[in-house]
Amino acid sequence: MPTNPDEIKSFLDQRKLKYGHDKGSNKFQSGFSTDNYLNAASKNMFAFNIFCEDDGEIVRIIAPNLFTVPTKASTKRKAVVWQTLLQVNWNCRLITFEYDINDGEVRALYNIPLGDSSLSQQQLMSGVYSMPTALDQYAPDIVRAIEFGIPLEGHREYANQFEKFMKEWTPASA
Repeated sequence: MPTNPDEIKSFLDQRKLKYGHDKGSNKFQSGFSTDNYLNAASKNMFAFNIFCEDDGEIVRIIAPNLFTVPTKASTKRKAVVWQTLLQVNWNCRLITFEYDINDGEVRALYNIPLGDSSLSQQQLMSGVYSMPTALDQYAPDIVRAIEFGIPLEGHREYANQFEKFMKEWTPASA
């Protein structure tokens, strides 16, 4: 049996988490304080939303507006950012990042596909708690990639190889 907002509410209440929820809505809002991650207002906290979608068959946890990549950033800078975000995806496994090409927004998400299965409190809390942990661990690396074009520590050799490739590469249409 898929989930519903009442079940999600029950799990959040059992863990005594503070959240906002409008009755009849499929969206919950919450957040956590952080040690390393700074939001756009330079505060050590991030907000996230939990959505119950597709008739309860999928639960999505989304942390919007975590970072902004300047839309006019160079291709090289963006490549370093993507490399860093993909490496974080690789390291974290369950958290993925999305990028909005229109405004440069980077957000994190955690999907729980249920199909015809039930949601467990452990599944939901895994997503809720893993996001601040990953953000705190990798925020400095992501910011360094966005602001200075420096890839995730330990992966600079790959970045150097990619930079060399980009310098030597000529598009087929040129």
